[in-house]
Amino acid sequence: MDLPDRARQDGRGRAEGAQVRRRIIGAGLAVVVTALWLPGCTSAGDTCMPAPLELSDDTVRIGTTVTLSAGPVACGLPDLPGTYRISYQERGGLWDLGNADVDEDGAFSTSIVVPTSATPGIHQVVVLGSAYDACLELQGASCVGYSVPVTVRP
Repeated sequence: MDLPDRARQDGRGRAEGAQVRRRIIGAGLAVVVTALWLPGCTSAGDTCMPAPLELSDDTVRIGTTVTLSAGPVACGLPDLPGTYRISYQERGGLWDLGNADVDEDGAFSTSIVVPTSATPGIHQVVVLGSAYDACLELQGASCVGYSVPVTVRP
C-alpha cells in the first residue's frame, strides 16, 4: 500500500507529518517562551517597565534604615533621569519617605527610614513616578503598582 508523502512512515513506524507538526509546534513554543522571558518590555505598545525593587533587608525593626534600590532597565524608558517619590504604606496610612534620584539607565538607590509610628506586620514600600503609574490613569485597569513588601518587627 502506497501512502501519500505526508503520511509516509519512517523506519520506526511514525508518520513524517506528525514529526513535522511536532517540530513546528516546538519552534512556535520556543519563540513564545523567549518573548515572554525578555525582561521589562512587552509588545503592547512597546511598553517598558522599571526593574524590580529590592530592599537591603526585607525584615526590619521600627525606626531602622534600609536601602531601597532597582537595577537598570532592560529597554529605554522615557523621561530618564528623573525622580521617584518613596512612601511607606500600611493599613493605618501612608508615610512620605522622600525622593530618589533615578539614573539615566533607570537604576536608583536610596536610604529610607521605617517610620517610628509604624506597626509590626507585613507592609509595603511604594514608589510613585515610574512607568507603572501610567496604569493608574487607565479607567478600569488592573494595576500591580511599583512596591516591595517589608516585614516590620517591634
